Amino acid sequence: DGWRNSAIGLYPSAGLRLDGFEARYDKAHLVPFGEFIPWGFRWFVDLMRMPLGDFSRGLPVQAPMPVADQRIGLNICFEDLFGEELIGPLDPRIPSDRQPTILLNISNLAWFGNTIALPQHLAIARMRSLETGRPSLRATNTGMTAAIDHRGRVIDILEPMAPGILVTRVQGMTGQTPFSRVGNLPVVLLAAALLLPVALMRGQFRGIRRYLPWIGLFALVEITGPFLMLGYAETQLTSSTTALLIAGVPIVAAVLARSLGLDRRLGGMRVLGLAVGLSGVAILVGLDVPGDQWWAVGAAAVTVVGYALGPIIISTRLAEAPALAVITLALAANTVLYAPIAWVQRPTTPVPASAWWSIVILGVLCTAIAFLIFFALVAEVGPSRMTVITFLNPAVAVFLGIVILSEPITWGLVLGFPLVLLGSYLATRPERNPAGVIEDAPHP
Repeated sequence: DGWRNSAIGLYPSAGLRLDGFEARYDKAHLVPFGEFIPWGFRWFVDLMRMPLGDFSRGLPVQAPMPVADQRIGLNICFEDLFGEELIGPLDPRIPSDRQPTILLNISNLAWFGNTIALPQHLAIARMRSLETGRPSLRATNTGMTAAIDHRGRVIDILEPMAPGILVTRVQGMTGQTPFSRVGNLPVVLLAAALLLPVALMRGQFRGIRRYLPWIGLFALVEITGPFLMLGYAETQLTSSTTALLIAGVPIVAAVLARSLGLDRRLGGMRVLGLAVGLSGVAILVGLDVPGDQWWAVGAAAVTVVGYALGPIIISTRLAEAPALAVITLALAANTVLYAPIAWVQRPTTPVPASAWWSIVILGVLCTAIAFLIFFALVAEVGPSRMTVITFLNPAVAVFLGIVILSEPITWGLVLGFPLVLLGSYLATRPERNPAGVIEDAPHP
């Protein structure tokens, strides 16, 4: 059934099988164009005669490998980014004696060189241990070979880019965590459930039917698409680089607003701002992004376009629609997308109170209230100038990346950061003459 990217284990006395377990894992989440050719692109690959791999996918849930009295749950390369995929073998309906007790990631990180990608991949593995309550082992050729306990703490590690053997001790764990039961769904579900009764009591769903197609498009470009694309970009680029790319949202919003006739004046200062901002992005990408990470830059670019289109859709197509109803329906639509996964991973025992409080904070403050403020900003200052709030994102991301993640201060960051922020400010600042002020106002 085709080639696969696999890991196998050999037992001295039993070969590839031991106690009903098969000592083989087939990678399930493949890299587009690196490990498989996406639908619709085969003709282009054949035309260009590109030597690209086209592997078959492994099953989404595969049995762990037994080692001594432990069961090893494998994942390959960047698969450990996707937490909701790693919890499949921890489904409560699977007998506990057939669930993994230790996670193992094997990766070839040589193509990243000695960059921030190495400690970043380690940080991802730490998060997976924390989510699943399982220790993790990482075996890499050039990256961070390490042992991580079930609380996400690194207990042993080898120096990167150097030969070595890591001898360590880890304690396998069993049981369930809130995340292994329900994944990310509760945050989105809580926000939708919180807003729905308020919208109903205010009668904000009256006449909403004619807005449904645009609400669906808003949910797609502002929530669904960015969640997927930004998640992928974050695994390949540093948090600082990703944040600076996202800071280009005001620049794209200004161009889109001009193209769609929402902001007809594009004076010399704004043109200068666009040029300065784009040059900052070019410097950042040219100095800090290796050639094999262009797909991640493309994913960030898709996110930027989505974040820029969201306020424009609100301003042009949803200006008369009740904001609360729009937010509730957009979140509910994304909840429906996650619902099948949540049903498969549904909990069978009570979830601790501390986990519920964390979900409440994320759902109420970071989602529901944040979207209400988002709509208020669009109504107050217009779609293009509203996106200037993204100036805060790179500043916070760069600070946390350096302080918490120990990300390096690069020339691309030093030179590109101020140019992107300055360009975004100039490209979205209001005109000083009365006509310009009118054009900067929100448009129905």
